[in-house]
Amino acid sequence: MWTDPTMKRYPLLDVFRLLCAGLVVTIHLSPGPGAFVSCIARQAVPFFFLTSGFFFSRKLETAEDKRGFVRTYADKTLRFYLLWVLLLLPQTITIYSRLYAEKSALYIGLILFRRTFLAGTEQFWYLLALAETSLIAGWLLIRRREKLLYFLAGAGFLLCILYALDLPLFRMYNRAVYVLFSWEYNFLMQGLPFFTLGILCSRLTKSKRPGLIPSLCSYLLLTGMSLWLYPTVPESSLLLCPILSLLLFRIGISVENAPCLAKISPHCRDLSGALYCLHGLAAEYVLGELIPWSACYPVNCLTVIAVCAAVYAVVTTIRWKPLYRLITLR
Repeated sequence: MWTDPTMKRYPLLDVFRLLCAGLVVTIHLSPGPGAFVSCIARQAVPFFFLTSGFFFSRKLETAEDKRGFVRTYADKTLRFYLLWVLLLLPQTITIYSRLYAEKSALYIGLILFRRTFLAGTEQFWYLLALAETSLIAGWLLIRRREKLLYFLAGAGFLLCILYALDLPLFRMYNRAVYVLFSWEYNFLMQGLPFFTLGILCSRLTKSKRPGLIPSLCSYLLLTGMSLWLYPTVPESSLLLCPILSLLLFRIGISVENAPCLAKISPHCRDLSGALYCLHGLAAEYVLGELIPWSACYPVNCLTVIAVCAAVYAVVTTIRWKPLYRLITLR
């Protein structure tokens, strides 16, 4: 998702995109927080920002019109976001009118404004945060203000950790974040930290690719440590999960031009976009409507993934380009 087709391909990275899109499904269908969601599934969002920042940096460096590239990148991302917001708007208004039936129309309008332009609508908050992050990072990079970008990224990550810890000392801060963004998933606390980390990875791996075996071993070791620590120290996942995302990304870019993955790589990339865009609709209108909800959490996740894959296959077969671009974010 969101990469230029002329850039160097990392086929394993595309496979991991699909894997992480599946992890997003498991987060949204999860009955509650647990070791799998906190230690494994939540690697997905940092991974996507890392990947976007990596390719953004590569393309920005080679672009003749750097300002034009940044504007085009943000504009394309924001258009996809607004298209999905408009498609979901009737559903959103219905839900909010029911939730806030006793509130005034002005109150509901303000809530919708926050949801659309600050918090983000459903899973598409990522697109809004990506557009905002790319504008900020691109502007700072063009003006050679890298240190300021790194400072903002570090500050954003710290604010994210403080919000997630929900300490009494920072209760007012948490309330302010909630009023503005509704949660920690926004451009400041998720976008800038990991997008900037992707930019750093792009610069550090120009001359030398990361080693596959060391990255893989480190990933497996830290995954085991994270799962072992979670029952007694659940806060440990706040630090270990981003590190695991980085290691997963490093594994992905350690493999170039793998013939065995080259054929499936484009399909993995596009299917990950379809899974990201469609899983919310599949969960709401298929599970419970056409197919009964199962008491088994994995069955529900696999059902939603299968429905999204089926829709993707149909759209690919009929070759209707506008719909294909909409669901794959191409």
